[in-house]
Amino acid sequence: MDAHKKRLVLILFVILVVIFVIVRPYEHKSPETDAAYASKLSGCGAFPNGSEQKITDTSRVFIDLPKDIFPDKEHNLQFKTVQGSTTADWISNGGPYGEAMQSNGRPNCWSYYYEFDGQGEIDLSVKTAVTGMPDYSVRFSVTKNPTD
Repeated sequence: MDAHKKRLVLILFVILVVIFVIVRPYEHKSPETDAAYASKLSGCGAFPNGSEQKITDTSRVFIDLPKDIFPDKEHNLQFKTVQGSTTADWISNGGPYGEAMQSNGRPNCWSYYYEFDGQGEIDLSVKTAVTGMPDYSVRFSVTKNPTD
């Protein structure tokens, strides 16, 4: 193969890699995929994806997610404080991690039990393991408990 053909093959290869790595993740999901995702979240009693939940300091909350979209129960949930002093801590007496009391009757769902302390905002994010399904995120806005 002469140098010109080798260069052309290399250029085509680079273009294909760029399309696969950069363009493919931005493919639009179908409405059916969006509906299936929302249905699975709803079936587990999950907070709506992209929602903001307003709670008070020391609130205890069950966070429930479908196992088939988020199979890694040990590393599913990631919290990041966005503003203020808010923290989210797993409550062990609610049941084993990912299998909290709330999961009874929902064998296809993980259930986590967390307490939110402080004041401000904290984001929950969960990476999906299923191609075509969006990642999950919820913002918790935590205010002072009026009884304190």
